[in-house]
Amino acid sequence: MAAQMNVHVKVAGALNLPYRQLATATNDDDGCTDERAREGGGCSEPAVWTGNAKKEGERRTVHARTKPAGKLDQVRSRTVCGSTSANAVPVFERLDGDDAHKWNQSMDVLTEVGLERAEAEKFLTRAYGWGSQAYWRKEKVEEVPEPEKVQACISYLNDLGLEGADLMGVIKKFPEVLGCDVETRLKNNVAVLENQWKMKGMVITNTLKRKPEILGFTIDCYGDCAGECNRCW
Repeated sequence: MAAQMNVHVKVAGALNLPYRQLATATNDDDGCTDERAREGGGCSEPAVWTGNAKKEGERRTVHARTKPAGKLDQVRSRTVCGSTSANAVPVFERLDGDDAHKWNQSMDVLTEVGLERAEAEKFLTRAYGWGSQAYWRKEKVEEVPEPEKVQACISYLNDLGLEGADLMGVIKKFPEVLGCDVETRLKNNVAVLENQWKMKGMVITNTLKRKPEILGFTIDCYGDCAGECNRCW
């Protein structure tokens, strides 16, 4: 029993769950942790943390090693659910009036280049600061896009030779590009490729296909780290 408690404490720590919550979710009075194994006449060992948890949104998959009676060890997956934002209301449903109209028009711009509407919603959410702030760092917070600016971004990417699947690939890798100003950010970074790195034509196009985040760089620390590595040359 002491060993079983120790295992549960380790699992609870790894999942950031209170021990009592984990114990309630995984144990019955007989100490069996697997409902199906118990019904089939076998019983599992307590859940063992294997260090192989895959985070999807706020869901984690934990591998537990089970030992049904008379059978070899099997590894099965059990999902432990925490709080999740997967069912969060889409941004366009939270807007109204002119803001909602601008958002929907901006999504139309993206669907016209081949993106699914759900993808367009997801990328605009990132590009205008409604989602992760890993890139924006509070520079852009819950802004409503101007469809003309989104179209200007798409047109400039086309001018750089990024069209069709290549264009969609750039947007998928770096959605924030849709929120970057063409004149002050995109063109400035392309100028660095041209002037400092002596690139031109298809060399620039292929470089941006591989590493589109270059378009969003805002700083060159010259080796004296400024703590903005995902925006730094």
